[in-house]
Amino acid sequence: MKTVQRSLICALSLAILGAGTATPSPAPASGAALDAVADRYWQREVSSDYTVRSELGLPITTIRAITYANASDDAAFGQHVLDDLATIDASKLDQNRWITYATLHFLATNDVAGATYFWLHQQATPYAGGFQISELTGLLAGMPIANASDAQRYISLLHQYGAFVTSIGALLQGQHERGIILPNVETDAAQAVFAGYDVPASQSPFVLTDARLAAIAAADRPALQA
Repeated sequence: MKTVQRSLICALSLAILGAGTATPSPAPASGAALDAVADRYWQREVSSDYTVRSELGLPITTIRAITYANASDDAAFGQHVLDDLATIDASKLDQNRWITYATLHFLATNDVAGATYFWLHQQATPYAGGFQISELTGLLAGMPIANASDAQRYISLLHQYGAFVTSIGALLQGQHERGIILPNVETDAAQAVFAGYDVPASQSPFVLTDARLAAIAAADRPALQA
């Protein structure tokens, strides 16, 4: 589902660009209102979604943990988007904006449902949490460190990554307490994915070796490697 949402978010960004360049004439009131809602949704994604930022070539600053608090925050934002969409007459939109309207409605509805059905989300699977861990591992391991600021941001992201992985375990525990159990057919595959990341620290792709810190003065490296 997250992959589908990201694809739609990318489509939304193209729709926003298209809405802004398709015609030189001012957008009708309904179109302008929709553009504002779409831009607000897009800017939130750009600020918080590491995949979107990576695809745009922006530095990654945030890795959100899987928590009910975050799901509730997304739901509140999604409900606000739905309330705004309810004030727009979709029948008066041109085709591009109607597609944007429908996309926003789908995404915001999912955001609201994310809190309602939070404990039903299966994250300890190869195609959910496992995929995200794999993606994050690649992004962090390949993150260039050109100066001390980059190094500090990297260390901050490692802490956030740890909180993200921990949140998967907390979700599993909460699900077990509620009688929501990962199907047996998924257990072996899920265990294999997570076991694959259980390696000695010396083999971790996250270790700040001297090679990764080549751009940092040698005297400053020990503090970053501690």
